[in-house]
Amino acid sequence: MPKITKKVISLCFSRGMPAMYNFFNLNDDTDYKYLISQIGEEVIVNNIGNSEDNKEGEILKAITTNAGKIGSKYQDDKNITTLFEIKQGDFIEYNGLYWLIIFPVNKKSYGKYKGVMRVFNHIIPMEIEDKIIGVPVIAESENMGTKINIYLTEPKENIILTTQNNEITRKLKLNDEFTKWNRIYRIDSMDYTEAGIIRLKCSFQQLNIEEEFEEDKLVPWKEIQKDNNGNDNGDTETTYSFEGSEEIYYLDTEIYQAIKYINGEIDDTAIFAFSIEYQGNDSSVATLNIIDDTSCEITANSYPYTIKLIAEDTKTSEVVEKEILLRGMF
Repeated sequence: MPKITKKVISLCFSRGMPAMYNFFNLNDDTDYKYLISQIGEEVIVNNIGNSEDNKEGEILKAITTNAGKIGSKYQDDKNITTLFEIKQGDFIEYNGLYWLIIFPVNKKSYGKYKGVMRVFNHIIPMEIEDKIIGVPVIAESENMGTKINIYLTEPKENIILTTQNNEITRKLKLNDEFTKWNRIYRIDSMDYTEAGIIRLKCSFQQLNIEEEFEEDKLVPWKEIQKDNNGNDNGDTETTYSFEGSEEIYYLDTEIYQAIKYINGEIDDTAIFAFSIEYQGNDSSVATLNIIDDTSCEITANSYPYTIKLIAEDTKTSEVVEKEILLRGMF
């Protein structure tokens, strides 16, 4: 096979004849690195590859081609070839969509990895440990116990959901229920036999007329919260503040309030656990009394000392802190 050059690539694709040159069977590592640099597209794999999550700033590139029918009716499966390690079950962000590598990846040969990925066609809100999480799934219909390899576009009695096996989905349990298409479904079985993948067999339980979360607002693997008007927020911003004086005079008492904001609105359901970090001082220098779920009071028993008041959000385990000076009158 002749050496790969930019001229060869341009010639093949400009003539509409990519088949005249078999790019995906290159045996030369240097050739393939050059090919990736010229026509590779940026991808994010398990949240690695973008500037926000990848501290090293590395840009991941892959070459994708249409896989066609692979023992199924899917038309949009894609081959993915990379110079970095990929494996079955990897979560891929590519071309504005979310994908799952569904078939075992060929072992590294000539410096590259090859796999097949399938696009997630739904994000379903599921309750996991008292949180609502957007879980991306490949939703398929099931008939008489036989899997039908066709995307689910309308409600069915029995469905199969395929998703990534990760620390979030491993917390799902049998008989867990979720709402989709104004229907409540129950998880009847969980199949872990394929590496990196979980398949959930689910059955229709009853109709649900309550308003659903809007799918276009859901973000994979992110918690979904409701604002004070009961509306869902697919990607939420949670912030905290502490109200109260930065100093307490000897034998005085000050009240402190921890406040949680969701998308700028106060969360009236927030609950905090309060404690004092005495920073090496004796615990007798200040007394903490809890008033309610968001408020407490501190009395200065001695001075001069600096303590730290800590409020932990019992739902998210996020912590907000405030340093307080215990001082004398003069």
